[in-house]
Amino acid sequence: MVFKTSKYPQDYISENPYLAGLVTGVVTGIAIGLLIAPRSEKKLRKTLEGKASDKKDKLKHHWDKTQEKAGEVLDNAKTQADKLAHKAQDKIDDYTDTVEKKAEQIADETKSGFDKLKDVFR
Repeated sequence: MVFKTSKYPQDYISENPYLAGLVTGVVTGIAIGLLIAPRSEKKLRKTLEGKASDKKDKLKHHWDKTQEKAGEVLDNAKTQADKLAHKAQDKIDDYTDTVEKKAEQIADETKSGFDKLKDVFR
């Protein structure tokens, strides 16, 4: 008998419906067995409460970590936005100064040109 080799374990299950059914049946049987196993009601309730409490604690821990990380990302984004705003304001101020200087230079050159024209027509 020659066995076909597959790269991934799930390939064996998807290519063989009998194996898929067998695995599904085993998992389902174990789950049902655990649920209906003879335990006292108090012990079962206590076990379920403990597992639920553990899951709740893990979820709260992950939620807190997510909130902390989101806060860090938000603070970082605000810092970057402030830096960009200051940089943009500095550029605007530089351009404003350059334009004002150029306008003064043009005004001076224009005045000097008018003065020369007045001298020519006198």
